[in-house]
Amino acid sequence: MPKMLRSWPQWFVLTVPVALAALASLPSAQAQLGGAFPVIPVSPKTAAETDPIPLRRVVVPPERVLTELERARQGVLVQLPRAEFEQRVRQAARTEEALKKPPRLLQARYQASLSGIALVGTSQWTILNPTDVPGILPMQPFNLALRAATLDKTRAILGDLDGKTQGLLVEHSGKHLATMEWSARGDPGPAGVRFKLEVPACALTSFELELPVDRELVVTQDRSGCLLAGPFPGSMANRRLWRLSAPATSTLDLVVRQAAGPGQQQPLLLATLATTQKLAPEQLTADFDLNLEVLHGRAGELALECDPGLRPASISVGSLEIDTWEFRPGGAGEKSSLRVQLPESSQGKASPLRVHIHCLAPVLVNRPWTSPGIRVTGAVPRGESLMLEIPPEIQLDRWQAGNFDLVAAASKGAGTQVLTLQSGIRDPGAVHRPRAVLTLQKREVQVRGVTWWQLRPDGAALTAQLLFDVERGHLFHIPVLIPPGWHVDRLDLRPAKLLRTYSVESGPNGQATLVLELQRPIDAPDSARLVLELRPEHPEKFMPGDSSTSETATTLAFPVVLPGDAPLLEGVFALSIDPAFQAQVNASVAPSPVMSERERPGPVAGEFSSLLAADTAPAFSFSPWGSQAPDYFYRYRGRQFSGTIELRPRRPLFHARCTSEVILAAGRAALHVRLHLDPEAGNVDTIDIKLSTPTKFPWPWKSLSKQNHVRSVQRLPVVDLSPAIQVLGAGSALAAVSTLTVPGERGSLWRLTLAQPLREYPSTVLLRWPQPARCTCLRC
Repeated sequence: MPKMLRSWPQWFVLTVPVALAALASLPSAQAQLGGAFPVIPVSPKTAAETDPIPLRRVVVPPERVLTELERARQGVLVQLPRAEFEQRVRQAARTEEALKKPPRLLQARYQASLSGIALVGTSQWTILNPTDVPGILPMQPFNLALRAATLDKTRAILGDLDGKTQGLLVEHSGKHLATMEWSARGDPGPAGVRFKLEVPACALTSFELELPVDRELVVTQDRSGCLLAGPFPGSMANRRLWRLSAPATSTLDLVVRQAAGPGQQQPLLLATLATTQKLAPEQLTADFDLNLEVLHGRAGELALECDPGLRPASISVGSLEIDTWEFRPGGAGEKSSLRVQLPESSQGKASPLRVHIHCLAPVLVNRPWTSPGIRVTGAVPRGESLMLEIPPEIQLDRWQAGNFDLVAAASKGAGTQVLTLQSGIRDPGAVHRPRAVLTLQKREVQVRGVTWWQLRPDGAALTAQLLFDVERGHLFHIPVLIPPGWHVDRLDLRPAKLLRTYSVESGPNGQATLVLELQRPIDAPDSARLVLELRPEHPEKFMPGDSSTSETATTLAFPVVLPGDAPLLEGVFALSIDPAFQAQVNASVAPSPVMSERERPGPVAGEFSSLLAADTAPAFSFSPWGSQAPDYFYRYRGRQFSGTIELRPRRPLFHARCTSEVILAAGRAALHVRLHLDPEAGNVDTIDIKLSTPTKFPWPWKSLSKQNHVRSVQRLPVVDLSPAIQVLGAGSALAAVSTLTVPGERGSLWRLTLAQPLREYPSTVLLRWPQPARCTCLRC
């Protein structure tokens, strides 16, 4: 075994410190003597040749000799004869010169044989020491495992002789021969056994590697500075010899792989990967740029392995996007496979092949996360550069870089942190990837909302407006809680082109969540405004029964639209009830006064109305009800607002005014009747009219109102009970008999059905008939 030495030979160790101590004491002595001693003249040439450092020589006067000798006995000075002092100075000068010209390597030859997955062999170094003093030959870089080392057939001394790096001690001047026995272990992989050999650089460096007959040697790195030749006959019939010349090369990347059959050429892929990954709270976007160098053949197809969760979205070769690829996902926690058929135009090119793969992967916060990667099956990895972009709302806990080294850390807009890492130093295949636990930093979003509920005889409608103010962090998606029994009919999100897509997710108790996915995140201090129009899934549930069953009430809960994952800073709930209903409202907060839009003054700074006013939100206004103020108006904070309403139909009530115009002419007459109907309460959609003149055919009625018209006219049966009732009120039998002899009043009863109920606007119907008649409004 080589002898490890960490000290100089004895003569060198003793001579140099004593000489330096003597030299260092002289300036101090001169300073203490106050500069009274004469300076010994020394020629510039002599001083440059003999002194390793500038010296000032002084002579002690006779009267100061005893004093200086006393100081020497006290250890202040070191006493030496003049001749010995000068000799030590000259020796120090030669040593300083020797350090400037260390031993160097003239030629390096390495021979090895493959044994399993290791190379075992010897090396011969030719070394030149240009000086006549001992020197140290630097041995960096050097990663071979030494078993024995000799220098000129004697045990070599190796170690950290200068206290910094490993070196070989060369004691004598001239040429020397160093012989070493070494071994190097390879890393087996899909492409073969990979060896990364690090040796001192030399102008004449050669390797002779003996491999089995079914193996071949491939140089994968810095091939332009290497010359590979072979195979040649080896020492045995089942061995082949490969010769490699690598002048001035200190690092060799070699692969020993299975040799191709006769007449076949097996391609070898060298893969360099540049990866950019952008983290988000729910999704990772990864772009892999593969730089593939194809050796000894052509590649028509690529087989890749993808880490769990990684799914490719698009693949391009060069500048051409292709669809000739197949992805097969693996099981839970297993790797997936990806096969890419390369275009004919990119096969067989001498230039590197560039493949871009765009992938997506899910991200789960508060759980361990590992940076996903891809690997080319059968390729030799040559390292990966990884750029990881981390948004400010995501924090990396328990960070482990794996076999990556942090190259740079920077930040860019909106507080995003960018980490640049590099593999290949210890793990070219990037097997041990960076990992951490992702935690989501607190995001501050303030939400203000308005919900307007309209109850009408033909159904119900719900309009909601939400304002999202991002005060810190980023808003990547917007969840909104939809009340049970309602569905989204229309939505509008501002700023424009911010919405990418939306979906509705069912939840417990019939409550659904509307999730809006954004094209880009909303960064602080920006805001977004959302308008929703909702319709009931079952409109009949919001319509109470007929007026004849007005004692039965329909109870409905307030449908309040709330943000999904942010507190509601301030909310408004407005309720508009059609006059056709009688309502009893119960709410968790007291109602507030409300003004219509035309009564409202200009926006006041700091008020909730100013945040949703028309001048700051062009998409919608603060009061979606316009000039008609709602019947109930509530202000609340947080999520603790609720209420119910008991709804009953109101009995119809209206006023009727009849105007008749009779036109008489010779031999004929005409009648024009105008019936003006003014609704007061309830819904009036049918009108029963009794005519004093019996008619066989319906009279022609029409509406003079533009908002309504007569849909149908129907004749009703008439039963005249007035004579019988009059008999019951007769005072005597003679009076009763006379009552029965008087004929009763005959007429006809007609029902007019309107196209729309009379709710808000009065209506006028017109009757035209060529016979005189009298009309009476009976009931509706």
